[in-house]
Amino acid sequence: MIDTLKFARSFQEAGFEARQAEALAVALAEASSQGREDLATKADLRQLENKLETKIDAVEARMGAGFSQLRLEMKASIADVKADMVRWLIGSQAVLLMALVALSNFTKAFN
Repeated sequence: MIDTLKFARSFQEAGFEARQAEALAVALAEASSQGREDLATKADLRQLENKLETKIDAVEARMGAGFSQLRLEMKASIADVKADMVRWLIGSQAVLLMALVALSNFTKAFN
């Protein structure tokens, strides 16, 4: 804020008439106050910072929950793949064993 009284007195001391000094002080005060409603105060900035922190915390919480869900899904998929591999391994071993038994029976038929 501008001290308009002090401003006007300094102009009067410099030789301006009282009316001129007052008019200059008023004009300066009006010019400096225009657009002040658009300026952010420290309180405005703190409030904005608090809102941003709240939103960031919410995003971090959602991301954490999403990553936790993704980990669970990946563990389930890995378990499914392991189970499939075990089934294929047992199945291939069973087929191999049957082939050996058949080959053994086949060779016995010629002995």
